[in-house]
Amino acid sequence: MARKRGRIRFAEDGEQLELLVDDIAYSSFHPDRPWSGYVWDALAASILLVRSERPKVLVLGAGGGTALRLMHRLRPEAQLTAIEIDPRMLKAARRRFGLDEVGAELIEGDGLEFLARSRRRFDLILDDMFGPSDDGLVRPVDDEEAHLRRIASRLREGGIAATNSTTDDDPPGLLDAVSGAHRTVFPHRVAIEPPLGLNVVIAGSATPLHRDGLRRRRGVDSPMDLDALGRVKMRRA
Repeated sequence: MARKRGRIRFAEDGEQLELLVDDIAYSSFHPDRPWSGYVWDALAASILLVRSERPKVLVLGAGGGTALRLMHRLRPEAQLTAIEIDPRMLKAARRRFGLDEVGAELIEGDGLEFLARSRRRFDLILDDMFGPSDDGLVRPVDDEEAHLRRIASRLREGGIAATNSTTDDDPPGLLDAVSGAHRTVFPHRVAIEPPLGLNVVIAGSATPLHRDGLRRRRGVDSPMDLDALGRVKMRRA
């Protein structure tokens, strides 16, 4: 699938900085208010479902690294790896969003190709791969079920796959495809919903999910973090 390279620009409002591609926000950063209320909060919250004491996490589609920064904030002991196909995104993440501070392994490349060739295994794989097109957003995935099965093969025992889906039918039919793939591949699933925006994160696992980790925000002490996570909703998927 050919990938369009959209126009990148930054929108600044005081200390708030957003990275936009064709005027769609791909990342958000504020030095004092890391939680935005949008999908990055839900993506990051999924790390609290992981039981491992030092989880290995893979992010497919790093963007500007908003979810990475939040996961590092919640679980600083986590080993983070992120794949991003657009070198302009990684440059922006490092220079404007200070992503190197979180100590993540940042890899420029195609997330699909990484899954195909790598034999590394992870406790959590976040799939946030989207790109611009002339008609809106596009997923670089032709078959969501086959793709999810490949992700599942890269999980450690008890591992979790979490997929970001839009809820406004852009791209068309994505939520049904992602939800259906998770129902087919994983017996245990939850939906994680941010308070704002048009996204939901579907998380699935072959073993029961550690729901109390997210429901009770275990290990989280900061009042700011507890408040933000309290606004993130979890339900059966």
